[in-house]
Amino acid sequence: MTTSSDVYRPENSVSIYDFGGCGDGKFDNSSAFASAFESGAPIIYVPRGEYIISSTLFIDSDTELLLHPHAKLMLAPGSMKKRGDFFITNKHHRTGDKNIKIRGGYFDANGFYNPKGELFDKNGYSGTAFNFCNVDGLSVCDVFLMNPAGYFTRNCRVKNFEYRNIVFSSFYNISNNDGIHLGGYCENGVISELRAQTDGTTSDDMIALNADDCLTRVENLDMECGYIKNIKITDITAINCHTFIRMLSVDSEISNINASHIAGGCSEMAINLDGARYCRTPLIPQDDERFHGGTGNIFDIQISDMEVISTRRHDGALIRIETNTDNFIISNFKRPEPEMPEETECSANRTKTLIMTNVSSSEICIDDITKNQLKKIIRDSKLSHKGIKESPRGGISCDCLIKPNDSLILEDGGAGNITIKKAEY
Repeated sequence: MTTSSDVYRPENSVSIYDFGGCGDGKFDNSSAFASAFESGAPIIYVPRGEYIISSTLFIDSDTELLLHPHAKLMLAPGSMKKRGDFFITNKHHRTGDKNIKIRGGYFDANGFYNPKGELFDKNGYSGTAFNFCNVDGLSVCDVFLMNPAGYFTRNCRVKNFEYRNIVFSSFYNISNNDGIHLGGYCENGVISELRAQTDGTTSDDMIALNADDCLTRVENLDMECGYIKNIKITDITAINCHTFIRMLSVDSEISNINASHIAGGCSEMAINLDGARYCRTPLIPQDDERFHGGTGNIFDIQISDMEVISTRRHDGALIRIETNTDNFIISNFKRPEPEMPEETECSANRTKTLIMTNVSSSEICIDDITKNQLKKIIRDSKLSHKGIKESPRGGISCDCLIKPNDSLILEDGGAGNITIKKAEY
């Protein structure tokens, strides 16, 4: 007789029940999962049920963890305590792993009862649920991730990877709660069909491309700074996340990033390139001369078809550019909120669309904006206006040269294209 759980089980798999597992929501399945991973089976199947886990799950190369759509793994209270503890991670961080797959089911990190360590606790629990380090060929698909104490996923030295059809959910909002967090030496990846379905999730960056970061923070212990390149991002939605996409570079390269079809609400930013100037742990001091004239190494970026609502008024902007970029293109950026009267208290307090400052000399073209938007740019920006003309779609195109210590502000509305290039002399 075939059960509903067996319908999803491949013929060449082993079941967690073969190793003494039990999905009753009470039994500690840690040893059963450890035995299953040590067995060398190519596919480990988890039937419908709730499975309590009290220690890190280590997945080896050439292994797939396949969960029934109604299987749920939950971390036991107090099970994550120290540096190196994770819900799941690959087995060989130093020598590397390959061809790891995780598909289906629910993973509840139970972060309220597994809190992360203090900010600079060098032996503290990072709060990360899924951690992958030094993996070639990673696939995480059709997964529901819940309630981490820090990052939902953390990746370093990961290449040829995909995160697809991932749902983020948290019953409470905490700091530094990134969704897909990429650190140094990540390349050739696809991130698609992400959904943050609870209000306030993710409470930090939904996608963080952090080529440089503060590595002494508890969230970043054992991470590295290094390039991030060749990443495709598409179909990203949130009810009310903190920030959709962050790119953090001081020295390391971020390049060839293509992001499209991003929609929903955010309380802070749609796109953040602030260089970590406003973090609790800035990467270089404000009085360091490297800040003067800009820092960062971000180039060949395309972000298209973004429709974002600001859910909280603040004195920043939905798009903040404070990092040196070249060939950085944002196209079809839409902001559904209606434009407010030019001189009202509401408009003065309203979140701006774009702030660009603290960068080296750059050429910026803002295409397909309204006359009102153009008037505010000219009023608020002491820039060299290289040209103003009608755009092909009937709006206005404005070309500017921004120099160190200059600022460009787009107060409201959307834009057909925003193109930033390094100024050539």
